[in-house]
Amino acid sequence: MSRRPILVATALLLPVAAYASGGGSEHPWLDIVYKFINFGGLIAILYYALRKTVPQMLKDRRESISRELAAALEAKAYAEEKLADYRKRVADFELEAAKLKEEFLAEGEAQKQAILRDAEIAAENIRKNAQAAGEREYRRISDELRTEAVRQALVLAEEILKKGYSAEDQKKALELTIKKIEGLH
Repeated sequence: MSRRPILVATALLLPVAAYASGGGSEHPWLDIVYKFINFGGLIAILYYALRKTVPQMLKDRRESISRELAAALEAKAYAEEKLADYRKRVADFELEAAKLKEEFLAEGEAQKQAILRDAEIAAENIRKNAQAAGEREYRRISDELRTEAVRQALVLAEEILKKGYSAEDQKKALELTIKKIEGLH
């Protein structure tokens, strides 16, 4: 069994015993001397009881504080490293965002230029097709006008011939035509 609990109990009970034995003396200075002796005994008992425990406890506490301080410094260094990493990531992200924005703007501009080129090509094709269609329509109308002019000329010539040709003129023309055809063979 350990001696420490017995020493602590003795230290606590010694002042009580000293006071109880004191019945009050005629000399007040003697009471003060007893109180100093009692206090000195209490200090001696506490010193004897705690002489190994308190230094060990203080040593353990110092080591614990050292470990906690080292852990705190390590955690601080880790946190600063993470903070630097996150700041770098944010800066990289901002650079990447700016780069992507520039790329999107460049891509948009390139697409705009491509669309404009395609529109110009389509407009040129439409212009060429319209010109070709206009030329075809011009030829068609021109041919129709010529055909109509020839038809009108034939109608007019027929009327003139009907008025100016007699039956005998028609016979002579017919005989002349037959002779020419016969001469070809």
